Amino acid sequence: MAAGAVRQAGPSVAAVALAALCIVALHEGRLGLVGVAVMGPPALLALAARPELGLAALLAATPLMGVALSVADSSVPLLRMALPLLALWVLLHGVVLAHGGSRPPAPARTLVLAVVFVLAVMVASAIGAVEPLGTLRFLTEFATAVLAFFAALQIAERRNAIEVVLAGALTGLALAAGHGLLQALTGTADGGGIYVGAEAVERLRSFFPHPNFYAAYLMVLLPVAVAVVATRAFGTWLRWLGLFAALLAVPALVLTYSRASIVGLAAGAFVWLVLLWPRKTIAVATALALLTLIVAPGTVAGRFDADTGSADLALRSGIWRGALDVATQHPLLGAGISNFPFAYARTPAVEAPAANRPSIPEVGGDELPPTAHNIYLNVLAEQGMLGLVAFGVLAGAIVWTLRDGRRARDPRTRALCAGVGVAVMTWAVAGMLDTIPFSQAAIALFALIGLAAAASWRDAPAGHAETTG
Repeated sequence: MAAGAVRQAGPSVAAVALAALCIVALHEGRLGLVGVAVMGPPALLALAARPELGLAALLAATPLMGVALSVADSSVPLLRMALPLLALWVLLHGVVLAHGGSRPPAPARTLVLAVVFVLAVMVASAIGAVEPLGTLRFLTEFATAVLAFFAALQIAERRNAIEVVLAGALTGLALAAGHGLLQALTGTADGGGIYVGAEAVERLRSFFPHPNFYAAYLMVLLPVAVAVVATRAFGTWLRWLGLFAALLAVPALVLTYSRASIVGLAAGAFVWLVLLWPRKTIAVATALALLTLIVAPGTVAGRFDADTGSADLALRSGIWRGALDVATQHPLLGAGISNFPFAYARTPAVEAPAANRPSIPEVGGDELPPTAHNIYLNVLAEQGMLGLVAFGVLAGAIVWTLRDGRRARDPRTRALCAGVGVAVMTWAVAGMLDTIPFSQAAIALFALIGLAAAASWRDAPAGHAETTG
């Protein structure tokens, strides 16, 4: 009854609202709003019929989340406000249209509870933060990722929903990678400079606030694109889209000069393959190593130079010691999410004065480190021991769930779980060298984890759900 009411009343209410928007837009001379009003009704009707289109649109637009638009003589990141609302709408719509199914197995139930646990710890940490206002943006982005996760859980059982959502994710990957390469070709990259030996080079960042954020996004979605391309069970159009996105993403990732993401992708793929197919791992790892040697330009190789690595290790060691000092001062819930630089500057050092803490050398001048450059130490410093435990539980639940997906009957589900598994392991490995941001990359990753989790228990072999529940 509720689903029928939504289908009948929803489009009518939306049409009236959009008509009013069109009138106001014409009166104010806002042609952009007129376009929204004209294109809105058909888009809304499509989303009302298929909520998976809403999640696909969310993932396709995720790279643009930080883009600011001019509204009333000011720059406003409209998508940063709109995407959480879209994620919430897709989730609620998926709940209304969902049909009762079998009870999910233990890994899926554990995963759901782990996600809720992490979000609860983040909120508690934000309340007691050193600078509470600095937590709002982080919470909004992570809440969007959580909403996307639960939306994917709700709609994964709908027919062809997996391919629709994957199409949105791969479109976002192609858009971000293509834009970054366009920056490189036109010489408009503005990702900030780094030193490779004595040479200053410019890094790509596309629509993202920092090259490392951009690299993390590419790093997470690239394994999923490869998994789609390698699986014939997916539609031909989707495999071509995956191939196109992957071919753009590889050089874009290289030109971010993000060592953590490049190493994380190779090592993460290796570790996940060891977990799934130990006998095939050596051949695949050799192919990945050869590919890296072939495509990596000299400046990328310079980033892994022994002298550069030693200096960088010394710098990061100082920052890591600072993170441990922060954690000592705030042991239970940390200094607050997104509060590492504030706490890093204020916390007395154990071995040296706080004023002697290392800064990050950039081409434009030194900067205070925004993170601990290690995701585990960063969580410990910002969210305390409780936060570290929460993320450990979440990591275990994710691996447990995705490994179960290798027994799924549908080859598309097996491929999805394998691709997302590599993405998760890549995140975990890269996190040892850098703090992977919970922004656009997290939104895409959590949505795909939810999609893979729901698909894995839906396609589990007969009797498997009962044995794991």
